[in-house]
Amino acid sequence: MATKSTARKKVAPKIEQLNSWDEVDRALAEIAIKQATIDADEAKYNAEEQARRERLTIKLTPLKERIEELELGIERYVTDNRVDLGAKKSKELTHGVVSFRKGNPSVAKDKRFTWDGIVSLMQKAGDKFKAFVRVKAEINKEAILQNAATFENSVGKEGLDPALLKTEFGITVEQDETFGYTIKHAVDTN
Repeated sequence: MATKSTARKKVAPKIEQLNSWDEVDRALAEIAIKQATIDADEAKYNAEEQARRERLTIKLTPLKERIEELELGIERYVTDNRVDLGAKKSKELTHGVVSFRKGNPSVAKDKRFTWDGIVSLMQKAGDKFKAFVRVKAEINKEAILQNAATFENSVGKEGLDPALLKTEFGITVEQDETFGYTIKHAVDTN
């Protein structure tokens, strides 16, 4: 009989019922103590992990350096003796295969030109180069935000009314307000 797999469900945390500012302050104190424990344990773990990484680096660095030396030697030998590969462009050996592969084509420019300059030249050259130039149109969200701020803060309501953007294009300016708190940590006064 097949068993039905069940997905793990995240249990929502219960909400602590607080009834006074003193209780809120005690809750903040409890958070501070628990966060200090978390920070200390994470710091200890990170120090141990860093030590493990350093030991591993010391062990692996000479191996990686030797591999790089061997790879460069193999590449030099195969390049110097490329004619032995024939038309296949590869050679199978007992412990591996050496080969030359063509990479993906890419577009490069002459050092005397900039990409912006090339775009300008192609646009001036006429329709036969039109396919080589992309023109991308996008909404200027920064301008919409600036317009909303200017309209909201001006006495004479300068700028475009954001309500028009909503009715005509479905665009609204949204700003969330989120709750936060700050824990006061003990400070070393020495």
